[in-house]
Amino acid sequence: MTTQRLPSTRVATVALRRPPAWDRSLAGSRIAELVGLAVLVGISLLLRTGEFHVHYWIDEGLSVGISSHHLTDIPSILREDGSPPLYYLLLHFWMKWFGNYESATHALSLIFALLTIPVAYWAGRSLFDRRIAWTLAAMAALCPFLTSYAQETRMYALVAMLSFVANLK
Repeated sequence: MTTQRLPSTRVATVALRRPPAWDRSLAGSRIAELVGLAVLVGISLLLRTGEFHVHYWIDEGLSVGISSHHLTDIPSILREDGSPPLYYLLLHFWMKWFGNYESATHALSLIFALLTIPVAYWAGRSLFDRRIAWTLAAMAALCPFLTSYAQETRMYALVAMLSFVANLK
C-alpha cells in the first residue's frame, strides 16, 4: 500500500473589521428603534385606556385600602393577604401624589404596562437578537391580558414588567 502526499496549500484570509456598535447606531438604527418603540407604546396607550375610568372591583378596592394604611403597617397587613409588598408600597406613594380615585390609581398600572414594551425589547436584544426583541415588544404592546391589567389597580402589570427585567443579561 502506498500513501500519497497532497501538496500543501496556503490560503490567505482577510478579516474585515466591523464598525463598533456605537458607529452603527449613529447611522440611524438607534433612532429607528426609538421611533418604532414609540409607535408601539402609542398603539398600546390607545388600546389600554378604553376602560380607564371604570369603577373599582373588589380586589382593586383591597389594593387601595391596603395602600392607604401607614407605610410601616403595609407589610404586616399583607401577611393576611399573601401578596408581595412592592406594588402596595409604590401605590401608597402614588396615591399621596395623585389621589386615590379610579383613573389616578389605574395610571400606575398603565405606566408599568407601557414600560413593559421597551423592557421586553431590551430583554430580547440582550438575550437573543433584534428580531426576537421586536417580537417581544410587539407581543407586550398587544397582549390582551396586559391590556386588561393596565386598567386595573392591581400588581399584575408590574409583575409582567419585572419578569422581563429578571431575564436581562
